[in-house]
Amino acid sequence: MPKVLFVVHGMGDNLPGWSKELVDFLDLALAQYPGFDKPNDQRFRELVQIEEICYDPVFDKLIAEWGRSGALLKQWTSENNIPLSGTLNRLAAGQLPAETEGFIWQTLLDPVLYRGSTIVRDKVRETVIRQLLSAWDRHLTHSTGTGQVDVSILCHSQGTIVMCDVLAHIGEARLSEFTPFCAEKRSIESLTTLANVSRLGPPNLIDIDSRDTCVRPQTAPAWKNGKVNYLRRYINARNKFDPFCFLQRFEPNGSWFQRYSLIEVDHIHQANTHGYMHYLANPRVHIPFFRAVIGPTVIDAAAAQEALDVFPDTNPPICGDAIDQLKQSLSALRDNPFDNGNGLDEFITRGIGFLAAVKQAAKDCTALVEGLTDD
Repeated sequence: MPKVLFVVHGMGDNLPGWSKELVDFLDLALAQYPGFDKPNDQRFRELVQIEEICYDPVFDKLIAEWGRSGALLKQWTSENNIPLSGTLNRLAAGQLPAETEGFIWQTLLDPVLYRGSTIVRDKVRETVIRQLLSAWDRHLTHSTGTGQVDVSILCHSQGTIVMCDVLAHIGEARLSEFTPFCAEKRSIESLTTLANVSRLGPPNLIDIDSRDTCVRPQTAPAWKNGKVNYLRRYINARNKFDPFCFLQRFEPNGSWFQRYSLIEVDHIHQANTHGYMHYLANPRVHIPFFRAVIGPTVIDAAAAQEALDVFPDTNPPICGDAIDQLKQSLSALRDNPFDNGNGLDEFITRGIGFLAAVKQAAKDCTALVEGLTDD
């Protein structure tokens, strides 16, 4: 059966073609292991058909129309009944440093726009649904023999919000035109979420609770009496020093756990602990991912244990002091009380704190890669 992997980006600048760097990285990660470490061995991209999902142009179009105008941001928040307080107010008033302001406009505003505007949210969902199902249908059309395909999904950061919402819409047949792909008729082989922030946002602006849909393992209790769950397995990885996924963390019911894997890591190999590839560099993350997507025997137990044994928690060694300070800064952002009712402004404030911590760590030890292009 053909294997198809959909890769989904997070917040930040992600133009069409963004996934090339990610797939190159997955090729290198798999090439560490016997059977894939020789020049003529198959690469990851030759074992799995990769389909890129890109929804960032929806945000780019809106922000380009605004021209990063504080007045238009203020008008938008008023029209959508979003309290303009704290950091958002300072952004609208042009009272933030240029670097901070640029980071908010380019990266941190994406979740705010998604949660704060039903028009933006629905356009993102529509864009992703059509990309996902068009590619899935194309693979079904070209598959031989069984007429089935083995579909997996890898998503990161804001992509976890988008995909949890999208899969709920499709799997529960909320949209009649997509019924052929619902959980009653098909299934997703594996969903891997990195830095799962699917619950992030003020409760009154979250229309789909990611813990209460069909987006759960088939071995878990059904999402609704008489209904079918959508996933064969669910892998959720979060880094102890990535504050974003702890602010309103995704914590499903214990009854999920037969085929739900929570992987908690604490490595720091670059200052941006939230980075897509930073997560996947850890064998505790990429080995279960490869096994779920390619097959359970792709990396044997001995090779897996060797990779785990040699992977350092912190790197490079000369940056120990800078990393210790970074841990303290990120732990404070993670552990300080979070005001759910003002979640969008709180998220922006924590994001600015994260940016400052990352910049300081890279300044304190120049051997520590900043990594902020890997959002």
